[in-house]
Amino acid sequence: MAVSTKICPVCGAEFGCANLGDGTVCWCAALPPVMELHNAAGCLCPVCLKKAIQIRTEQYTQDVVTGKCKNTVAGKLPMDVPPVEDIDYYMEHGNFVFKGWYLLKRGYCCHNNCRHCPYKGKTATR
Repeated sequence: MAVSTKICPVCGAEFGCANLGDGTVCWCAALPPVMELHNAAGCLCPVCLKKAIQIRTEQYTQDVVTGKCKNTVAGKLPMDVPPVEDIDYYMEHGNFVFKGWYLLKRGYCCHNNCRHCPYKGKTATR
């Protein structure tokens, strides 16, 4: 697999990118596709991209909860991809705690009183 070396425009870290336009799948494909690609700005390194996605998904979840937007992005993403730590869930005392973003992707309330349930008091379907 061909990899190009890039410099993160946020932190200056050097990292490898395999998104060369030839059908090769890069490491970033494992993360939720919620960031716009700006070729002029360049790719973000794994750490900065993950942080940016965390911020974006948390804001999106808050906007859905407060009614500022409908769940049109998360609800359309496939659930057959492995959840990503710190974006879909975090660990607490050895237990998975699913974040609102993951629960929005799932598309419904399981009625188990999840800590970050975005559906409290709402009817939701995928």
